[in-house]
Amino acid sequence: MASANVSKLELTNKEHETSRGSSSLWVEAFKNLFRNPSAIIGMGVIGFLILVALTAPIVATHDPETPLFGAPGETGRLPGKPPCVPALGCDDTLHYLGLDLNARDQFSRILFGARQSLFVGSVTIAVAIFAGTLLGITAGYAGGWVDNAIMRVMDVLLAFPSLLLAISIVTILGPGLMNALLGITITFIPQYARLSRASVLSLKEQEFVTAERALGAGPLRIVIDHILPNSITPIIVQGTLGIGTAVLDAAALSFLGLGAQPPQAEWGLMLSEARNRVFTEPHLVFFPGIAIMITVLGFNLLGDGMRDALDPRLNRN
Repeated sequence: MASANVSKLELTNKEHETSRGSSSLWVEAFKNLFRNPSAIIGMGVIGFLILVALTAPIVATHDPETPLFGAPGETGRLPGKPPCVPALGCDDTLHYLGLDLNARDQFSRILFGARQSLFVGSVTIAVAIFAGTLLGITAGYAGGWVDNAIMRVMDVLLAFPSLLLAISIVTILGPGLMNALLGITITFIPQYARLSRASVLSLKEQEFVTAERALGAGPLRIVIDHILPNSITPIIVQGTLGIGTAVLDAAALSFLGLGAQPPQAEWGLMLSEARNRVFTEPHLVFFPGIAIMITVLGFNLLGDGMRDALDPRLNRN
């Protein structure tokens, strides 16, 4: 009895030491993140995009979905009107980025498009991480036929190119932004399932997990207290990189007419509507394209910076 109590006390002390060590590692990783130029630039870009999305109703000069035919002050040619800034000598109605082919303000649509893209990217990856991690941990910890059943389904999903699979799912469900979100989410789940399963397989036979199991801890406690905290790092990095890919996939689906539907303000849809005017009215494709590029670049830079900051093998002085 006394030896059992001593063993429990030793295990408790080790858990406290592990917790303090894990906390210090996260603090050090956070500091390293702010020493990484790529991460700083990525955080700046993402912070700016979030600010744009939050302030879009205040900053936007017009309703992004309302054509301006017959609006007060609108004169001359409306569809495809080029950018107009009075401070640069333009004496027409204020349209910083011009009008699209339906006489809607391009500047306002770009601002509201940030909301759509960030919403799709963040929700898609959040759901994919939750579902994929749950499936991966279940497969890795249970093993046997459960592992085989789950991972064979994941293998089938991974056998298809992600965008092609998303197109197939949305085609079956019908076009629309929410269906596009669901289709993209399904294509991302296998990535996080494989990541979490690999972490579980490497951790579940470790000594601290074996000791917990010997002291009577159940599978749920072991997973929550030990396995999940030690496997979260690669999932966070992959999730950050995945948001940029999800934004790009959502824009591609909208470009093909399977995602956002008119008159929604979405960057891929804006590119699709102006794809035949690349040479005659290039501003209609330039600004949405630049917005997509900057968004994907921001998340990729942050993901690369997080991968470097959270990698304990790197030598930092």
